Amino acid sequence: MKRLLISVAVLVLLVVPQFALGSDLDDLKAADNQGQKLNLSLDPKDIESYVALFQEEFLYVDSSQAFPVRMTKDQMRQSKKATIAALESQSYAMEGALYSVVGNTGVVCHYGTWQQKPKDGPAVTRNVRWTITFAKTGGKWLVHAAHTSILPAGN
Repeated sequence: MKRLLISVAVLVLLVVPQFALGSDLDDLKAADNQGQKLNLSLDPKDIESYVALFQEEFLYVDSSQAFPVRMTKDQMRQSKKATIAALESQSYAMEGALYSVVGNTGVVCHYGTWQQKPKDGPAVTRNVRWTITFAKTGGKWLVHAAHTSILPAGN
């Protein structure tokens, strides 16, 4: 009987965390997919849902910046409104992705082709990569930091 209890205890210690990690990983992937969908949306009705995916304050850096900046949800809201006002359309075709969860931190890395068509100009297509760091807060994955950069030609 003692051996059976020890075996069950070992099984629980080894297997249950894997199920929990699998669930966190699935939830992280779902949060990232929702973020991509809302990031691409040019519907003003989606702004608040998009902003809700971020922590109150987060770090952001893109190819035009040398160093990350601290942004608030209100700044993100204004940025999204400006994007909607400037673009006729945009799309992103993800080509590869990696997801990792350690405790309450999740990291997403992906790359793909991003196309944006300004209202007053020709479409621009870029190969880009993203690294997004999420923190699990109140049971939800929220963006804590995001980095995007344009890949060099030929990549």
